[in-house]
Amino acid sequence: MRTMITIFTLIMTLALYHIAVCENSVKIAAAGNYWELLSTSPNPHLCKIYFVRGIYEGLVIGDSKKLDHFYTKTSYETLIKALDQFYEDYRNENIFVVDALTVISMELRGTNKETVDKKLRLLRKSTHSIK
Repeated sequence: MRTMITIFTLIMTLALYHIAVCENSVKIAAAGNYWELLSTSPNPHLCKIYFVRGIYEGLVIGDSKKLDHFYTKTSYETLIKALDQFYEDYRNENIFVVDALTVISMELRGTNKETVDKKLRLLRKSTHSIK
């Protein structure tokens, strides 16, 4: 039992250290501007992995019914590359990362282009006024 507590404490300490290195403030419902901000951190790739992993683990640990909307049969590397590409389009900068991952998941599942484009237009329209 003591070993488990020590391991847990070590893991939490390392996680908190990496959070501090990646960003000094907590972001809720982060959009493309936050994703781009992660690119300026001392270790952007690691910060992006932690961020995406946090979303997925939050869905799993929280037993979210929305997990079905997220593609899980791929690597974090693939998701990060897809998010980088997604946010290269200025029209997507106000779309929350969680919503971007649902669009990316649709593409990875092979959802037809018309359905993906419709979802993307809806997200762009609903987040257009958010700055």
